[in-house]
Amino acid sequence: NRIRATGSKNEVGVGDRITVSVRPERMDLRFNSPEGTGECGLPVEVIEKFYIGSTIRLTVRVEGMGDAPLGIEMSPHGPGREIDRGAKGHICWPVEAGWIIGER
Repeated sequence: NRIRATGSKNEVGVGDRITVSVRPERMDLRFNSPEGTGECGLPVEVIEKFYIGSTIRLTVRVEGMGDAPLGIEMSPHGPGREIDRGAKGHICWPVEAGWIIGER
């Protein structure tokens, strides 16, 4: 997967392996590709959905990264209430929200 991000002290080239950090509140779950939107995104599958108070918490598995679940909090009055286990989509975030915190 190709990711665009900011915040690296070192020069990183296309094809280099990196670790990117994104604050969860800057992420969004969408069911269309982020290509052409100016945002980054990774394909995911919903593996869990449960309620905590007034919030729906989804756990998704990032495609191509093995068993790496990521929790996302969504309002029960928003689009999350129709999402079921097995749904496929994209975790998306603005490019400026991604910070490179490690390079290999």
